[in-house]
Amino acid sequence: MFPSSWLQHLKTFALPLLIGLLSLGYLSVASASAAPEFPEGQSCAAWKTKKRMFLVRSVEPVGISCELKVERNFNESHPPQLQSLRISVPVASLNSGEAERDAEVVKLLKGESFPHIVIATEKLEPSAVEQFHKGEKLQVRGRIEVGGQSIERNFSVQKDSQGFARVSLEARFKDFGIQAPRVAGGVVAQVQDQLELHAQIQISEMVPK
Repeated sequence: MFPSSWLQHLKTFALPLLIGLLSLGYLSVASASAAPEFPEGQSCAAWKTKKRMFLVRSVEPVGISCELKVERNFNESHPPQLQSLRISVPVASLNSGEAERDAEVVKLLKGESFPHIVIATEKLEPSAVEQFHKGEKLQVRGRIEVGGQSIERNFSVQKDSQGFARVSLEARFKDFGIQAPRVAGGVVAQVQDQLELHAQIQISEMVPK
């Protein structure tokens, strides 16, 4: 138990300060991370992370690109069925709305030497493809390449109400040998060791033409 005098001090000073910071927007309440808002009707991908500003305020910067390349592999059944998917995103095309930050992202992800982020699935079972078209959320095993490093991950895939495939996964910067950036030792800004990758893919790109 805490001493009654300490609890009184908290009530008198700390709680009003906390309420004040929240009301002014200097301190945000943690909430579940949502997928980025993509341009309507386009196949796009995005990175997302969390950053703490001046020790108290949290923000979630996002960088989006609609210049991705989607490669598909089909089996020889009739009709042909999707077996695997590979999404390639040019690092330099990711746009967060801040040119300086985008340039830092290219450096951070070693974009000059490894110009693409790659998300590739393992072989998809016919039952999984069928479940996807029914709108079920799937956990798919795959590979992610960032900055010349490749790791295996499970990521979620689901068909949304607009008929797009929604792909999302979570990783850490250190999984790719990257140190999360900080400014002034983390006092001014500290990026959390958290990296999300999201994509929306047109279903028409997932069937033979």
